[in-house]
Amino acid sequence: SDIHQILSAPCPFWPNKKVGETHLLTLIPQTVNGKPLTLNLLQTLIEAPKQGHATKYDYYDDDVKNELGEGVIGPSHWVLMTKDVIDGSRNKSYTDQKALIEQHATRTGVPYQLPKALEAATAILMGHVRSGEYLYNREPVTYTRCQESVTKNQWPVAIGGFSPAGLYVYYHDYGDYDSSGVGCLRKFPA
Repeated sequence: SDIHQILSAPCPFWPNKKVGETHLLTLIPQTVNGKPLTLNLLQTLIEAPKQGHATKYDYYDDDVKNELGEGVIGPSHWVLMTKDVIDGSRNKSYTDQKALIEQHATRTGVPYQLPKALEAATAILMGHVRSGEYLYNREPVTYTRCQESVTKNQWPVAIGGFSPAGLYVYYHDYGDYDSSGVGCLRKFPA
């Protein structure tokens, strides 16, 4: 009910900007046209949106697809996700990145968390459908790690590297990998 106040407040990550400038507000529906929203369905939807800019997955890792592709996320909800990885989150281990988000949540009193893969992909892709913008892009190459890990190696899912070729949906655990940081997300009921 107070989303306008939240969007016009100073951003806790980039204080010289407002939340509305640095975050995406996106609905994560439980279903689309009667089908549960999944990474696999999202792949189909973004290739032919009813309006806006079409795109695709440039790379969709088989392990992620097999383990998470048909996974659903509970009831419909809104997410407010940063448009970029937060400062200081690159070149860190996954454990350190999770701790960084927890520190921000404690410091600000705002319940920020790592995004789930479906939430990150949906927010990034719906931002593109709406505006044509490539967030978490390749200038510089940027991915957000997500909550889920792929069982094969227990490596976190990473979403990003978005370009006109499409979005990368994969996993890795390169702790010193400069392109992997973390975006922050908070949830609101629908």
